[in-house]
Formats: sequence, C-alpha cells, structure tokens
Amino acid sequence: MKYYFNQIFFNNSQNNMSSSFAKIIIDPLPGTDEYESGLKIFLRICRYLNPYNLLKLSCVCKKFNALLCSERYSISCLWEQSRIDFTPFGSMKCPEDMSNREFTKLLCIENGCQNCWNKNVRICIYWIPRVRLCESCLLLLVISKKELEQKWIVAPELINVIPPVFHEDPWNEGNPWDESKKSYWISHVYEIQSEYCTLKSNDEKSFLLSERKCKLNELMNFSRIQHELTLSCIRTS
Repeated sequence: MKYYFNQIFFNNSQNNMSSSFAKIIIDPLPGTDEYESGLKIFLRICRYLNPYNLLKLSCVCKKFNALLCSERYSISCLWEQSRIDFTPFGSMKCPEDMSNREFTKLLCIENGCQNCWNKNVRICIYWIPRVRLCESCLLLLVISKKELEQKWIVAPELINVIPPVFHEDPWNEGNPWDESKKSYWISHVYEIQSEYCTLKSNDEKSFLLSERKCKLNELMNFSRIQHELTLSCIRTS
C-alpha cells in the first residue's frame, strides 16, 4: 500500500493540492483545535511517503516546507519512520547534532549530488562536513595539505587540528582512510584561522589547539563509524 501511495501521490496536480490541501490542513492558527486536527490528518497522509516524496512535498508550498522543517516531535518521528520504512539506512541512529530531517535528507543517495544535483554520477556521503557530493564537486570545496602549506602558508599546528576529508567511495574496496586521499574542507580552514588570529596570548592559542585536537579525534571516530555503517547498509540492501 505504501508503495502504491507513493506512486500516485505526486502524479496528481501539485498546484491544486498546494492551494486547497495546504489551506485546509495548516491555515488555522497554531495551538487551536482546528490546527491540531489538521496536523493529525497531515501526519496520517505523510506516514505513507518515502523520504524522496517528503522532500518533494516540502517544496510544494511555504506552509508545507515550514511544517516539515519544524522541530516538532511528531515531525521528527515522521522523518525517522520514513527512513526506517523506505531506505536501507533504517538501522542507523541520527547523530545528536542533526535533526531527523537533515539526517534523512543526507542519506537520500538517489537524489544525487547536493551541490550540482547530478543524479548520473557516483556520489559519496562525507561525514565530516555532513554533505553528499560527487567527486567533481568535492574537489571544488576542499584543499590539499600541500596547498595549505605552500600557497596559503597555514601553520602546521593549525593544519594538524583541522578535520581531514578523505576521498572515500563506499562502493569501492580498499582503505578509505588512505593518507594520499586526504584533503581539507575549505570553510573549516577559514574557521580555525579566523578563531586563531583573534587570540593574543600563547596560552589562549595553546588551549584552542588542545581543544581542537580533542574535537578532531571525536570527529574522526564518528566519521569512521558512520562510513562503516553506511557501507554495511548499502551492501545488504
């Protein structure tokens, strides 16, 4: 039934649904009985939608987008259940610093690259920056250690606390943590440089580097675990 519902739901006119369905369900003022009743109807309909169609629904109108992007517990559960029911990633736990919507959206591999939106290229989920990219787009957003040292003249102690991004491919075998595949997310470089330059005393700088080093270790452990879980889910699907 869920598969059939997903097939027919978006084959009807989205414009008509946008103007009438949205008005009936979420036009009443939040907190009123009418609003809560409309929300229950909305959730009952949406529970049959896969993540791809939930994302499409959020683009139908501003009201649907605001509701599906909200932090309400019922909406969070909706995204989580959709991921469990319709994707191979149902066993994966949502990271604490991501919403269920963000997590589910990131795992929609069939939607292609989040930068160029090309669906006809191999993409990979990069867990350090939390983004899904093709190789071409990745290369536009990262910089190598050699470039940081020779062109940007970034101090080695700063490079050592920036979380590296590996050119990993969950469909390929081999070591995804090969040092030769390591690069750095450009915005992360700007962030640490900006923070470091505002500090005046050596003690403050040392504390920042120490704090960043601990955070780096946590991020790398997280990235490895998520990479292995993603790979396992893809292989068993």
